Amino acid sequence: MSTTKPGLPQSPMKRMPKWLKITLSVFAVLFVLALIFGESAPEKPAPPAAAPTTTTSTPASKVPQPAEYVVAGVEDGDTVELTGPAGTISARILGIETPPPTGDSCFRDEAYQWANLALSGKEVTAVVDEVQRTVVSLVLADGTDYVTQTLQTGRAKFAADAALGTAAAGLRTAEAAAKAAGLGLWAQPCGGVITSAPKQAAVPQPAPAPAPAPTKQAAPPKTTAPVEAPEPAAAYYKNCDAARAAGAAPLSAGDPGYSLKLDRDKDGIACE
Repeated sequence: MSTTKPGLPQSPMKRMPKWLKITLSVFAVLFVLALIFGESAPEKPAPPAAAPTTTTSTPASKVPQPAEYVVAGVEDGDTVELTGPAGTISARILGIETPPPTGDSCFRDEAYQWANLALSGKEVTAVVDEVQRTVVSLVLADGTDYVTQTLQTGRAKFAADAALGTAAAGLRTAEAAAKAAGLGLWAQPCGGVITSAPKQAAVPQPAPAPAPAPTKQAAPPKTTAPVEAPEPAAAYYKNCDAARAAGAAPLSAGDPGYSLKLDRDKDGIACE
């Protein structure tokens, strides 16, 4: 039994539209179907993961490391033969330039003698690039850097090379000190020029003495040719009496006045 409050009007209950009921019913059916068939529906396979990409890198070239060597020989001021773990190799020492082994050059003998005395037969610690056949660093047994010492004493000129790296600055300073002091090849007659023979200063030649003026020679005295005496006239004797009278008898063959008619016996003596 319903009761109503007195004094308040009663409003009738609103009814739900039909179309809304149908729509809600459809959604309810779809929700139930989703619950029933959603669990058994196969899951959509996930896309396959992409294969990992591998990056291959080219290994960096092997950096030469210091090693123990014996200097087997010195070819010239900046080229040596080193015997080490891999055998004997001929290599050029970076950082220095010495006179060429051929042609006209200055300070070649001095540079070779320095290298030969300091290195030949000695044990050294060197950084050798066997591919380029170069010596990047060369340290003597007492810890002396050979390249620096060579530049400091003026036995070579500095030669720039990218492989020297930061050591190039110190080598330039060593060369500048030798140049300022005029040591080695920086002195005369080379004056820092090692690719040609030094020019010898021309020695002034004394002027030739003037030729003496010709002296007037006295005329030779005139000589008078001797007057030859006239040959005596040929003697003639008519007979021996005439020869005897002239004192010429007897006459031999060849005497003036001799004749066969006066020599009767023809013995070469007339008027006997």
